[in-house]
Amino acid sequence: MSRIIKRLSLLFAVSVCILALATAHVFGSSGIQVMFNSFNILYNGGKTDLDHFVYNNTTYVPLRKVAELFGKEVTWDKATKTVSISDKKADGFYTESDAIGAALIADVDGNALKLEFQLKNNTEEDVTITLHYPFYDFAVYDETGNEVYRHSEEYPFSILPIVDEAISSGGKFTVNEKLDLTAKDFVPGETYRAEFLTSFEMDSVMYKMCEDAYFKIPN
Repeated sequence: MSRIIKRLSLLFAVSVCILALATAHVFGSSGIQVMFNSFNILYNGGKTDLDHFVYNNTTYVPLRKVAELFGKEVTWDKATKTVSISDKKADGFYTESDAIGAALIADVDGNALKLEFQLKNNTEEDVTITLHYPFYDFAVYDETGNEVYRHSEEYPFSILPIVDEAISSGGKFTVNEKLDLTAKDFVPGETYRAEFLTSFEMDSVMYKMCEDAYFKIPN
């Protein structure tokens, strides 16, 4: 056997040993067998780069990547060995609140669209929210997603003082708006989407909440 062949044989043997040792280190101590990246994971129809493995018919994925995929923030506290998952800040606002829930009701009455936006206190105690005017806006979109109306463009907000609103436990703070459908280019029989946006301060934290509702123009 030539010197080159001997060297190649030795290199191959060492590689096999290293691979065997690595495999034993990963799986040998527990004796488990897993299937690594055995299928595709899609999010909203798009392929992700999430590494994963299947063990005992359960799929395991990295916590941080999944949380970030859903727009969440992950932090690690080394002192307490605690992983925290929270909502990300967007434009200086928190987008959600556990204490306050939001809802939007859209109702077509004749030639008028009536909107009622609600902020509901989900806690068992009274809360106070601070409204920094202008604290809300709403828009209407057609079936193709084009904006056909925006409240702030038709009725520019004036400068008003900051107001505190107390909401009792289980109570609601509501904003009501009315839109004349005959004055706009709304098509009879078409379905539209109303989107309502509001911001407020609570316990020195700013929140921004958005809700939408669908309505149909009568023929």
